[in-house]
Amino acid sequence: MITIEATAPGGSEQALFIKAGTCYIRANRVVEAKGRTQWLWALESKCPMLQAHLNGSVWSNPQGIWTATVDTNLDGQRGFLRLNARPWPELTVEGELTHNLPALKDLPEHSRLRVTCRAGKQRYDTEAVIQTEECTVGASGVVMSQPGLRGSLVYHNNCTVIQEWGSPDGMQSSVLLVVSPTVAESQVSMTMDDAELQASVALKKNKRQRT
Repeated sequence: MITIEATAPGGSEQALFIKAGTCYIRANRVVEAKGRTQWLWALESKCPMLQAHLNGSVWSNPQGIWTATVDTNLDGQRGFLRLNARPWPELTVEGELTHNLPALKDLPEHSRLRVTCRAGKQRYDTEAVIQTEECTVGASGVVMSQPGLRGSLVYHNNCTVIQEWGSPDGMQSSVLLVVSPTVAESQVSMTMDDAELQASVALKKNKRQRT
């Protein structure tokens, strides 16, 4: 049997309760005096498939930054995840994961993530970095719309585990595309570890004169 209860008493608090058998999720929404809205939720279970305690919260501050945290405990082994996100004036996402859970044994016990995206009138930049205790993986890209369409990508990786999956140590690439009523031109350049690739194509329209 599944039971769902929602309460919205007068004031700044609201609550949501979901129960399915011996498992239940409880969420509380609190609006503080300074205008910050916070969701707090907790999961406790005796389910055979989910023997864990899970606590988390989600809130935003007046600057528009959203923060989410998750803390889990399974037989004395813990995991903690924090995410910060800001949608404006540039999209920024930062994350941190710390754990010693057997279910996540293929992931580093401590890692950080940062993703940023910036959009201008004729330019779009993005960057992503994952950092662990032993190595770093990062990529950055730029797209410009004038003159023509230009793009570039830079990638670097010194993580042995990811390299074993077939990922290169480093890569740089650039693309140019120009189209007009009289010419179409495309150029591609790529460097991956010790290998290089360059290609270009140009098409021109000739005018025919009639007498």
